[in-house]
Amino acid sequence: MITIQLTDRAPITIDQAAWPTISHVMGDSYVWGNHARPDQALGQGELDTCRLRVRRHADGRAIVSGRSTAGLWDPSCDSRLGGEIVPPGGDIVAAIWRVADDCGISDYTAQACVAGLPATPLT
Repeated sequence: MITIQLTDRAPITIDQAAWPTISHVMGDSYVWGNHARPDQALGQGELDTCRLRVRRHADGRAIVSGRSTAGLWDPSCDSRLGGEIVPPGGDIVAAIWRVADDCGISDYTAQACVAGLPATPLT
């Protein structure tokens, strides 16, 4: 069992086995050119980090959740949590964008989460 924080609602508790992840992406605020540096910067708490996750139940409901965590270097930044429950047949992509916006997650990371969703068959 895990607890998920939602936007403007009380947290929910779910059984992870009943709500498998269908898309998950993590990002950070690293923008410099030295590719050996991100792990060091993350380890020192210098970067903002974020994640988006989409889980779907067998009945068609989905949960979109997000978290952004401020790096230690900028005490003026807040960490934010949010999420939405999407009804069966609801617009998961729109929910990803809303949660990303609520949590201050970049468009690049939101788009990566959308791209990670299972493909829709086209007839």
